[in-house]
Amino acid sequence: MEKAEQEILVSECAEIQENIPIDELEQYAKIEEIVKGLNICESKRLKQDGFTNECFFNSDGSMTKDYTYTIKEKKKYFYLDCGTSGVFMIEKSTGNIFGIKGYGTINKAKCWGNIQDINGEELHRKRHN
Repeated sequence: MEKAEQEILVSECAEIQENIPIDELEQYAKIEEIVKGLNICESKRLKQDGFTNECFFNSDGSMTKDYTYTIKEKKKYFYLDCGTSGVFMIEKSTGNIFGIKGYGTINKAKCWGNIQDINGEELHRKRHN
């Protein structure tokens, strides 16, 4: 990504940060909704790519824990993990969604939007960008 593109993303994120914070229960419910969408998309992706054996899916058809998105709440962020890998971080104070540089470190150049404006399918497409 070129420096100009990164600056645009950071300035867009600065605008998003001005959103009015939502209450904690509403915020957590919205994040759960996003995670549900991420899990549906991941399941579809695995099946489309032919990964249908017991390494990826349990006998009941649900994904194994290694491919399931989960939420971990920390002091300043919610961590969205896929299996044991960190994927996204959501800033509690604003609801802004960031890519990560390393586990526990946000990448401010990869601000993907706000939990109020994005769904699991849109976020899943951005995972490897």
